[in-house]
Amino acid sequence: MDSDENSQDSAPHAHVKLDIKPDPKPEPRGETVSDRRFRRYHRAAERRKAAARADDAFFKAVFSLAGVATAFVFILIWAAMNGGGGLAALAPLSAPWLGPFSQLEIIGFGVIALLAGVYLWRIRKR
Repeated sequence: MDSDENSQDSAPHAHVKLDIKPDPKPEPRGETVSDRRFRRYHRAAERRKAAARADDAFFKAVFSLAGVATAFVFILIWAAMNGGGGLAALAPLSAPWLGPFSQLEIIGFGVIALLAGVYLWRIRKR
């Protein structure tokens, strides 16, 4: 019996069962840092997409206007090369009006200045 007592004395806690339970999960306290980063990233991505869509619409309008103006110029050139009989109605607009510039040139400068102003306004708006 002595040997049994000595073996129990060498490991007194070997027969004791410990009831250690892990800490319960903490209650959620709202959104975490990772959730905020996720939402902030996606909001920024949506803002970039909206800005890109607005820019696309603006540039489509500008290039459409440029295409129509180019077509108008080519029609004028074609008419002038084929006798110019149809350009008699444009004669008052092509006479010098403000210094050496005709009304057609001033209208052209105005349209280009308007497009440049709208473009700069769009760029600076951001």
